[in-house]
Amino acid sequence: MTSVDHGQIWAIASVVNRHVEFRMTLSGEKVPATWDVVHPAFTVFNPERETFANVWSPSHADFSIFHEHTVDVLARCRTATSFQPQPDMPANVFDVSSVPWTSFTGFSLQIRDGWKHLLPIFTLGRYRETGGANRDACLHSGAPCGG
Repeated sequence: MTSVDHGQIWAIASVVNRHVEFRMTLSGEKVPATWDVVHPAFTVFNPERETFANVWSPSHADFSIFHEHTVDVLARCRTATSFQPQPDMPANVFDVSSVPWTSFTGFSLQIRDGWKHLLPIFTLGRYRETGGANRDACLHSGAPCGG
């Protein structure tokens, strides 16, 4: 992951946290509620095993603080052998997936019991230039789209 990726994740988290509809959840009684803040979860690649691990970083308005924490998380988890190497992943995380080796015009996720997954899922694709900077991206969200 490069600092550009850190910047993209930070920018996405900053926008997500500005909009209550992107911070929705269901309470234990299955009543709509919102988180005060949500944090990005993303993957880190283990090149020796050719596997991914799911990690998270706390959202922070200051990019330099977010960047510092994210660099630390990635350094600690780069050689992880389990899918979730951080034992403290909170419930209020949203997913940012990246498939930088491919381009797409559409992307579909089928999530079991997806009706209760209201936090957004972002999928980022290859960065390419087509008359200007462009990165394939897709937002999946049950809350703003009516699920």
